Amino acid sequence: MADSVLLFEAYLEERFGNKIKRNADKVQESLKELPFGEKIKLTTKARAYLYIPYRFVTAGLAYIEDRIQVISQYALVVGDSYTVANVPALVEIKPDSRKRVKIGDEEYLEFFFDQNAVVLEDTRLFQQSSQVYNIFNEEIAKGNVPLYFSDVDLLFCLDLADSFANLKLGKNNVSLEMIISSITRSSNDPTQYHRLNPDGGYQFIALRNNQLGGTNTLAKMMGSYYEPGITSSLSRSSDKLEDIERLMRI
Repeated sequence: MADSVLLFEAYLEERFGNKIKRNADKVQESLKELPFGEKIKLTTKARAYLYIPYRFVTAGLAYIEDRIQVISQYALVVGDSYTVANVPALVEIKPDSRKRVKIGDEEYLEFFFDQNAVVLEDTRLFQQSSQVYNIFNEEIAKGNVPLYFSDVDLLFCLDLADSFANLKLGKNNVSLEMIISSITRSSNDPTQYHRLNPDGGYQFIALRNNQLGGTNTLAKMMGSYYEPGITSSLSRSSDKLEDIERLMRI
């Protein structure tokens, strides 16, 4: 399990005074679709809380104005369970109130929905291909993955780009799996890929992080951040000559 997920669940336990675990089926039992003209609203039978990172506002993944629209990458808490949406499309929400909260070192937005309130204004999501770039830039390139996201959530979100954002990312999942795998690192040692020890905990790093992402000295020294790359090269030298390095020496 991701370290960030444990942090998120620890926050929920402190916030609500009881253990809250991920259980999509149980949350679904508390939600009800309500046809309303051309729209299909989603209502909640019990009090609900929706969370997104506050940085979504500056990353183009949320618009907090008269209308509140957020990317469908939120955590929804109902009772003692929560579920995670992992769809690359905007949705309009209708909270009764909202506030900023601190989870670990990060700021999040908490939206509150009273019993029998409308959570989603329309379950038919709005396609916008540019959101795929925003997601990739914020969560893959910068490594700012939402605390409640697992590696599978991140992969599924990008995989759904064709259906929900009208943008196909490759012919199959191989390239996406390679990218997600490369930024998913061991909790104990971020230089080690999580796939080498899949039973342990993991964390995410930024794809553009040349200190941890570079696999050879050349890649580290030619990255975007020269000084950190040099430091990384000196502290963790390559143990083998890679093809690109051999080519450069010819």
